[in-house]
Amino acid sequence: MPEHRFGFKRRPFPSTPDTSLYYPSSVHESALNSLSRGIEDGDSFVLLTGDAGTGKTLLAQALLERLGDRTANAFLTNSHSPDRSSLLQAILYDLGLPHDEAREQTLRLRLTDQLLKNCAAGRRTVVVVDEAHHLTADLLEELRLLANLEAGSDKAVQFVLCAQPAIARTLKQPELIALQQRIAVRAALT
Repeated sequence: MPEHRFGFKRRPFPSTPDTSLYYPSSVHESALNSLSRGIEDGDSFVLLTGDAGTGKTLLAQALLERLGDRTANAFLTNSHSPDRSSLLQAILYDLGLPHDEAREQTLRLRLTDQLLKNCAAGRRTVVVVDEAHHLTADLLEELRLLANLEAGSDKAVQFVLCAQPAIARTLKQPELIALQQRIAVRAALT
């Protein structure tokens, strides 16, 4: 075991992200500060891009830690949702809400109800979509429509899209122009 030979107490680069091992490089800190500012400013969408292995997942977890208990959050690690119902179920599941095999509209209403309750209680809801480059245009549009939900002057939900640079091709599709315009912060990891 090389860990013991070099005096490490544990494996330095585990395969699962561990925020206790986060190294605040200038690139990562700049991206984290940009994402935090976007969430604090109430922006509907913030986008973090980077090639595989650059630390997008770790940075998203650090963002949620930075936001703390004042937010309800969902962290979707698998964005291979085949349809809108599956996407809604994944969000509901991660928020700890019933996510049974209900019809799509029932799932949407259940989520909407919870988002408005969180907002009324003064809690923001942040949904991190990891590997967002796998989302279809239709699923991205569903997220945009959810982001339209407001309670007073506050957004009921905000999305952090973590993706490989390939998401740029998807976002250029004509049906996603409205979503493109709503991405207030774009941070990139190299």
